[in-house]
Formats: sequence, C-alpha cells, structure tokens
Amino acid sequence: MTSKQDSMLLRRQRVLADIGEFALQSEDLDEFLAEACRLVADVMETRRAKVLEVEKAGNTLLVRAGFGWGPDIVGRTRIALGKHSSESFSLSERTPVIRTDVSQDKRFELPAFMKEAGIRAFAHVPIFLPGGRVYGLLQIDASEPRDFEGDEVEFLRTFATILGPVVDRILNLSELRSSREQFRLTVEAASNYAIFITDRDNCITDWLPGAAQIFGWSAAEAIGKSASMLFTSEDREAGVDVREIEEARDKGFAPDVRWHLRKDGSRVFIDGSVRALRDAEGRVTGYLKIGQDVTQSREAEARLQESDARLAALFSSAPVGLSEVDLNGGFLRANTELCRILDRSQDEVLAATVQEVTHPEDVARSFEAMAKAIATRQPVFLDKRYRRPDGAVVWGSSSLTVLCDLDGAPQSLLGVTADLTERRKMERALHDSEERLRNVLNAMNEGFVHLGPDFTILDVNRETLRLVGRNRRELVGRSHWEVFPETQQDPVGELLRQVMGERKPSSLEHRHAGFRGKALWLDLRVYPTPDGGVAIFWRDITKRKEVDDALRDSERRYRGLFESMDQAYAVVEVLKGPDGTWSDFRFIEVNPAFMRHTSVPYPVGKTSTELLSTPNPRWTQLYGQALDTGEPLRVEETEETLERVFDLNIFSLDRQRNRVAVLFSDITEWRQSATLQEMLIGELHHRTRNLMTVILSLCDMTANSSTDLKHFKARFQSRLEALARVQGLLSRLSDLDRVTFDELIQTELAAMGGRGDYITLNGPTGIRLRSTTVQTLAMGLHELATNAVKYGALGGPNGRLSISWSLEPEGPGGRPWLHIDWRESGVDMTSAGTPSLKAGQGRELIEQALPYQLRAKTTYTFTPDGVHCTISLPVSATKKENSELD
Repeated sequence: MTSKQDSMLLRRQRVLADIGEFALQSEDLDEFLAEACRLVADVMETRRAKVLEVEKAGNTLLVRAGFGWGPDIVGRTRIALGKHSSESFSLSERTPVIRTDVSQDKRFELPAFMKEAGIRAFAHVPIFLPGGRVYGLLQIDASEPRDFEGDEVEFLRTFATILGPVVDRILNLSELRSSREQFRLTVEAASNYAIFITDRDNCITDWLPGAAQIFGWSAAEAIGKSASMLFTSEDREAGVDVREIEEARDKGFAPDVRWHLRKDGSRVFIDGSVRALRDAEGRVTGYLKIGQDVTQSREAEARLQESDARLAALFSSAPVGLSEVDLNGGFLRANTELCRILDRSQDEVLAATVQEVTHPEDVARSFEAMAKAIATRQPVFLDKRYRRPDGAVVWGSSSLTVLCDLDGAPQSLLGVTADLTERRKMERALHDSEERLRNVLNAMNEGFVHLGPDFTILDVNRETLRLVGRNRRELVGRSHWEVFPETQQDPVGELLRQVMGERKPSSLEHRHAGFRGKALWLDLRVYPTPDGGVAIFWRDITKRKEVDDALRDSERRYRGLFESMDQAYAVVEVLKGPDGTWSDFRFIEVNPAFMRHTSVPYPVGKTSTELLSTPNPRWTQLYGQALDTGEPLRVEETEETLERVFDLNIFSLDRQRNRVAVLFSDITEWRQSATLQEMLIGELHHRTRNLMTVILSLCDMTANSSTDLKHFKARFQSRLEALARVQGLLSRLSDLDRVTFDELIQTELAAMGGRGDYITLNGPTGIRLRSTTVQTLAMGLHELATNAVKYGALGGPNGRLSISWSLEPEGPGGRPWLHIDWRESGVDMTSAGTPSLKAGQGRELIEQALPYQLRAKTTYTFTPDGVHCTISLPVSATKKENSELD
C-alpha cells in the first residue's frame, strides 16, 4: 500500500471517528446530516454531497441535507422516483449506483437541478435504518467524469451504515423529548401543597392551611366532612374516591392525581398521594393526603422537565454503544445501548472482558486493533462479531480511541459500537421512558421543613436532605439558627420571623450563598402552623432564573437585530371581508428598515387601504395564501402606488390570529439594471452576428480573388483593418447614436494616407447611417480608396478625387436616402494595370453586394481620366429613431 493510500485510509478513518463523535453531541437531524455531507464531500474530494430522504408517500426524495448545494436546493428540491431514476433503482435493488460520466452513461435520467449544476459523475448508496428499513440515499457529486474505486464505494457504504442508526435514534429522540418536555412543564409549574388527614372512614379530621388555600374551605367548614366532597361528580359516580382509599389501605399508598373541586365549584388539578396511617399494631387509623396544586405551576414544571430531558438524553438515548475498557480489555464503563447489544446487564458487562464478549474467531483481531490504537494514538476501526450469553451472534461496527492521562500515557480505550443486526423496538423504548418518568414523578418533591415556635427543626423531608447535603440526625431537634447561621441576618431569617410573629403566610425568592459552596436561587413559601410554628416549602429555582436571564438576553439580542437589520420586516394581520375571502391587512409591527424602504407614514395599527388608498391586491392574496397553506412564499411583487419593486419572503407566524411575517428588500434599482443589461446584451449579440457575417463574406470573397496565400493575407488584412476602423466608430457610440457618413469617409481616407490638397469633400454633416449598413458600406469605400491609392487619383501627382454626397429626405419607400458621388480625374487610364476594378472583388462588392445587402443602387464606370462611381442607399432618419429600424 502506498503512502498516498495510507493517508487516504487515515483520512477516512478520521471522518468515521468524527461523525461518530459528532453523533454523540448532536440531537438535531439537519445539523447532523449537514455535517455528514461536509465530511464525506471533503474526504471524497468531490466538493458536493447530499442526503436524499424518502418522503412519506414513498414516490419522491427530498434533498434533506447537502454540502456544496445552495439553500434553494437543500430542503426544497424533490426527485421523483420513476422507472428511469437511478435513485429509484438503488433503493429498490438496495445497492449502490455509480455513474462515472453521465454524458456517456444513458441508463438513467439525470435530475434537472443536477444538470444545471454541471454534475458529470456521481455515486450514491442506500441508507438503511436498523431493521432494514430504507431511510434514503447518501450521494456524492462531481463536476467532471470520475472513476470511483472499489474502496471508495465500500467507504461510502460504511459511512451510510453508520448514518442509519444515528438517524433512527435522532428521529426517535424527538418523540421521547416531547414526552419528557410535558413532564418538565408539570414539575416547574409546582406552587404549594394541600395537606389534610382523615379518619379510617375518610372523614376529615385535620385540615391544614395549604388545603384551605387550595380548596377554599376553612378548617371549620371542612373538618367532619367526607373527603369525597373534593372529588368531581363523575369520579364519585365511578367510585374513584372509594377505590383510592381501598388501594391505600391494602398497599399502604395510592396515587391521587386527578381533578378536584374547590368550594366555589371550580376545578383544581391535584398531583398528590394518599398514605395509610397505622398504629403500633399495624391497624389503619386514618389516611394522610398530600396534594400539590399544579394548575398554576405548569410553566415551572415544564422548565424542570426540559432540563431533566436534556440530561437523561445524554446517556439513555446515545445512538451507539459506548464503553471504556482498560488496556487489558476489562470493561470499566458501559452504557445502556452497549448492554442491549451484548444482552447483558451493566453489572455483567463490567464483570466481563473484551475477550469474553467477542466471538472466538475475532478475538485476535480485536486485540490487534487495541494494540494499534495504543501504539499510534489514532482511532482504529473494525467490524467484528459479539457473542451473547445464549450463544447468539451479533455483528457490530466498532472504533477504538486511546484515552491518556495528564502525562500523556495511555490509560484506557474508548469504544464506540453500532449494532449492525437489530434495534430495540420503539414501543419498548417508549414504554421504558414512561416507566422512568413515572418513577421520577412519584419520587419528586419540594423541600419541606417544620419549625417549632422556638425555631427548633421538628421535621424535614428527603428533598430537603438532598438539597442541603445532610442527614436527619444533623438537622432534626436542632435550632434552625444553629444549623443555618447565615440566615440570621438575611431576608430568609426576616421572612421566618415575620410569619412566626404575624401568623400570616408569606413567600420569598432569594439568592442564597448555598449549602455546599454553590450559590442557589431559592423559592420559599412559609405558612403558620397550629402548633405555633411554621411550615416551610422550598425549592431550588437556580435553573429557572438562569433560563429567565437567558430569555431576557435573547430578547435584547433579537430587538437589536430587529432594529438594525437592512431588510424590511413587518408583522401583519390578514383581514377577511364579509364574503369570507382575504380582503386587506393591518400592520402589527415594523422595523426601521421598513420605513426606509417604503417611505410610507408610520403604519402600525393601520390597514393597507388606509395607508395607500388603492394598494396592490396581490399582497393580501399572498399573505392569505401563506396562512391557508402554512407554507412560506418567496415572490417578486410591484407596488404601483409606491412605484417600487420588492423581493418578498412571507411565512405564517400565527395562524390562529391570522398573522404573517414579511421580510423584504427594495430591488427596484436592481430590476432596472437587469432590464438594461438584457437590452445591451441583445444589442451586442445582434452586432456580433452582423460582424461575423461580414468577416466570413470578406474571407470568402478575398480567397476567391487571390492568386496565392501572400496575396490573400495582404488583401484580407487590409480589409479587416477597414472593418476594425468601423467597429472603433461603433464602439464609441451610445445605444441611440449612429455613425455619420462624413465621419466614415474621413476615417477611411485618413487611414489610406489621402492628402488634403488632392481630395475635395462636399456634403452635409451628420447624415446618420444604420448600424447594419455601416460595415458593408465601409468595405465598399475601402475598395474604392485602395484602388485610388494603387492605381487611381491618389497614386500619382496629377490625380484628383472629388467626393460629394447629399440627403434625400423622402426617398423610395418614404425613407431618407443618401446619394454618394465618387469621381476621380487626372488619371492616365492607358497605363498597364490601371483599371484594376474592371473585374474583381471590389467591383463585385460595389455592383452586387451593396445592392443585395443594403438595397442600394450603384453605378461603376471608367471615364477617360478616372473612375466614376455612384452609390445611393437608405439611412437613419432622426437621432431618436428606434433600433428596430436598423
């Protein structure tokens, strides 16, 4: 293997390691696929790659992600899966498709957007989700023909094999995250608890202040009544209240999570439980009911749930198996996915070695890979078989990366393993997730502390012990001021003394120095208790405060961007008329750029009709379309009232309130420039075609009349120079200007070295020639001038040349006509070779080409002392004449 091949192999291994590492960090599918495209395009050196996702209907592919493809392609372009589609063939046959040169390979049709991008070669391989389900294709694109080697195709297949499980995990993670998000919202919305006690017949005996606050009945009103009065009528009819007590009596505990009734008839949702109270002999004496009002605390619980979901997802939802092994192959750590792959518990995995879980035939290769990773400090990849306890064999794709200590010495190996044979069913994952969430919910609580009248700590709950990091013996029975001396002079101490003295509930949010050296934000609610003490319910709200601060910072950044952006932005409410169709819109919010682009009065609160009287109805139709379809729009629209052209991006913002957001730019000047450019390009093409026609004609005529190559070169060069002089005149003109005859004749005579004392020019200036006329007429004048220099009036001391011209305003066809008279004198016509134009190209051009090409009328005669030639042809009329006339 060559050094170049070694280098390429290492690059590919590095890419596989990079995508595996990135998969562990990313929970966003678009972000992950975009990075995958970038990595594969880089290592394959194609500059373009994309992932095509099979859409739900199964008959189209969406360009889900890409590298080297613009935003007009990624996320927007779809490919139909037809019988002539290479993509369809690859998916149906479950095999790669390679096209080394699409111009030679006619097996399949190339999508239009790839043709426009100049794609000449490509290769794509299927991406399979665990279980063999098709997700889509991984495709690399090249702008030139390319032979894809076998190892390159195998690399693409390996890369796609790694993508499948990761894509599946990220897709499934969104559903898990949604479930956990609901739980977080519930947790963070918690406010306080209702606590009361009933006798064994479920009649209320103790009614604590929290219950009175939540349910509305005072202690005098509630005590002696059945706790069933708190249940809704439908729950009482269904016997829920009776079954709850029976379950608590039989099992010691029963959940109480349902709607309850307040005194005023309103409903409150309680998240609580019922516990049986027993005497020393174990007989039930009553029931303790603790419930939390979560009706008004959803938002707080949601934030907590979201935080918990992120932390849990880092471990439980890793898309591949993760492990750390020592240098001898003993497992130090293993995640849930690896345990599933090996069909062992975590304890069993940690007690095993790499040799024990590996198929005997692959043990040697596994240790060779470990040794190589340790020696090279580079990731090593291998596909190997694992052996489960029941003898079943599973295939896994593994990578090994050495982990070093602070001194750089190898300490252990990180293994990343993807299951290549099966995956856990989504239903099982959801079931396990629900069980975990239920367990967390049952165990969750706020901190609770009961202080006596002298501030002695009488009782605490497990959450308090967890938050302060102490055990019950260190807290219960001791003075609150002794245990927490820092609260003597801070707001917490003032709150406790206030409630203790005034006997009225109160609350406080306070930034505490912390219990283990870490500052915390605490939410405390303190209630007076019948024994003269106080009950404290408290929780750590540090994360909520951090989120609030982050939200405020985000809002400030958004507002700064909103105010400073160059593009105009507006939020509008689309209005319907009496007939139920979209008829107008009202401005809700605009940024400063909106005012600059439109120059309208401040529009917020006004409708478009109020602002513009007769606005473009298309705007309302487009906004309504965005609401009806829910799809973003990008259009170019002209507002006649403002005399401006706008490039609009419209997307639905709030369909419930008929609101859309509009981001647009004023492209009036750009559109005008584009129109002018198109006109100039058209004129350039027109002139170029005429010029090439003339040059080809000159070449043909000169060749037919030349005796040899040298003769041809001299004559053809002279005529090209004459043509170049005409083009020089044309290039200096604006689009509405024309070459005048006096400019043309003077330029030609000057180029031929004509002496002013031998030449007489007589005629009006400013007679404008049509653009299509100039080149052919100039060649005719050049032939006359060349003959005059060589053989005629400009070639001897006695010769004279008189050129006169006139304009006939109303000539044949109602058009202006130019009449030219070329007259030579003082020429000895008897000299040998003098009449060079008796039969030749020049004379043919004047007598045949000019009439044919220019509709000219010509004469050409020999007088005793020189040539006499007349030319009459149509010319341009006025300086403002349209170019179509040419």
